[in-house]
Amino acid sequence: MVQRVLKQCTPLWTTFVYEKFKELNSPNISSIEKAKIDKEVMDMQRLEKMYNISHLLFVFWIPTIIIVISYLTVLLILQGHLKE
Repeated sequence: MVQRVLKQCTPLWTTFVYEKFKELNSPNISSIEKAKIDKEVMDMQRLEKMYNISHLLFVFWIPTIIIVISYLTVLLILQGHLKE
């Protein structure tokens, strides 16, 4: 029987770190390989942080700033402070 591995709704970062921790727990791994795996995990965590920041910027903060600036512009036009 073929065993299926379902990774539905699991972020790439979580899967990667899980696989690396499984490698770290193997009994026949050298300290050089452990250092390499640690570096790979740190690099992936850095990429995850960069992704999260850019995601928040492009999905929430930048559109919010555009909407606020638009409302302020309309408000100033309606009050007569800005001439067309």
